[in-house]
Formats: sequence, structure tokens, C-alpha cells
Amino acid sequence: MPPAIHVTERTRPWWTLVGACAGLFLLMLDSTVVTLALPAIGEDLDASTVELQWLINGYLLTIAVLTVTAGRLGDMFGRRLLFVIGLAVFAAGSVTKVVTALGVMRLAELGALDLDRPLRDYLSTPVLLWPTADAPPPRVAQVLLHDGGLPRDFPPSAARALAGGSPLSVAAPEIKLARAAGERPEYSNVGYELLGALIANLAGEPYADFLEREVLPRYGMTRSTIQRPGTPLPTTAVGYHVAGEWLGAAPPRISPHPAAGGMSSTLDDLVSLAIALSDGTDSLIAAALRLFGKNEAGGKGDDEEAVDIH
Repeated sequence: MPPAIHVTERTRPWWTLVGACAGLFLLMLDSTVVTLALPAIGEDLDASTVELQWLINGYLLTIAVLTVTAGRLGDMFGRRLLFVIGLAVFAAGSVTKVVTALGVMRLAELGALDLDRPLRDYLSTPVLLWPTADAPPPRVAQVLLHDGGLPRDFPPSAARALAGGSPLSVAAPEIKLARAAGERPEYSNVGYELLGALIANLAGEPYADFLEREVLPRYGMTRSTIQRPGTPLPTTAVGYHVAGEWLGAAPPRISPHPAAGGMSSTLDDLVSLAIALSDGTDSLIAAALRLFGKNEAGGKGDDEEAVDIH
């Protein structure tokens, strides 16, 4: 477990710098992700160069508008509070998938699953419908790497049912793959929600309970919480929305896919996880890095060994 972080007067300026750099990093990360996705977007939507440029402009314009709004809210409620809320909400939603992936790696470490086996071997529902009759079934490792051919999001009706607490097998009994597994990677909330269901099925307990026992404490994330189906996350930060001339408290948000973006965390916990990821010596993280490394190198060949976890 990573050591506890103690902030003193001597180290406070450095932690302030780390926090500011973390916010800038997250901002630039999403900008880079949009840029990297442009070739796939252009191919799928048959978009011209000018239309792709407007995708980037739209992202930058949104940032510019929200920066002014956030600045004003910072003047009203405190700059530090607004910064921490924004960073925690933005980062926790993105980091949930990392925690889910570590949960899958933990099950592999326990010998409960083989990453190279098809997902359907461990999860019979929802039923996955192949795009063609000869399409290969997505393997667990492919789903982890967003390469399982699954759609990005659930249809609105299924998302509403999931947010209302319906089980995945009821809200979306069938899921049609958008493309053949392994054809090309594409971001998928659906894939990670299926991994959450896989964790619950193999662990014999709710997904959130398994992660809060087996994963979060392992990385010093003792103040982080995983959302339960149909239940808003407990949080000390209150969201606000503008209604006319009034600023009112926003209703609590319930994610339709807790395993993809349903974690509440603190800046200290996120830093603790970042330190563990950077160190790379933890067995789960080391195995995940090997898996991602093989994917970047072009996949696992017939003469290569499967990802081994000790």
C-alpha cells in the first residue's frame, strides 16, 4: 500500500504545484484524445477536414466559455473549492475505468478468469450479437483495451433503466456489437459496464463491494466510494446550476454505468493511485502494463505467452 501523504508548510507549495499541474494535465489529456480520435471520426462520419477542425474548435470554445463561468463561481464560492470540485469530478469519472480494470486483473490474479478467454464464457447475459456470422467473440482482454467491438454507450431507454437501478441483464438483455472484435479500438462505456457485471458474477458479490475490499485499499484509496446501481454517490461537494437569475443546487447525478464512471474520490486518493501507477511495481499494475504494451506492439502472437500475474 502506498505511504500516507502528509502536507507540511514546507511541502505545501510543491503540492499546490502538483495540483495545478494535475488540472492542466487532465485538460490537455482530453484535448489530445480528441485529436487522436479524428481519423476514426472522419472515417465513420465521412467528415471533411473543415468539419474535423470544427470538432476541435467546439471543444476549445466550450472550455473558453466554461472557464469564464468557473472563474466567476470561484470568485463567489472560493477558487480552491471550485478547482478541487472540478478536478475530482473530472478525474474520478475517468479513473473509474482504471479501478474496474484493476478489479479484473485481481480476479485473474486469483485464478478466477483467463484474460484470453471470450467474455461470454464468464457472462451469459446480456447476450452479445455479432455484426457478422463469422465474427470472433470478444475476449476479456479486448474489452479491457476498448477493442471488443462494443458500442460506446447504451441506448437512452437502457441508460434510464440502469440509472433507475435495473440490472444490466434486464435493462439491456441483448447488445449488438458495433464492429468485429479486434477490428479497431474504440472507447466504450458499455464494455466496462460488462466488465463490472463480470466482476460481480465471478466474485459472487456486488461489483462495488469487491472493488472497495480488494482494489481501493490496496492503493491507499480509503476515502473513495463506488456507486451502487440506481443510487447517487455520497459526496460533500454540491453541484450547482443556473436557473434564470438564481444559482440552485443541482440534483445528485446517478451514472447509468457505475463501472465506467461511477466513482467518488478525493484528490489525495487520486494522487495515491497515480503514484502507484507511476511506480509500476504492484503485481496488478505491472500485469496491466504488460497487457497494454502487447496491444501497442500489435497483439499477442501464437508464440507469445499470455499475460501472467503473480
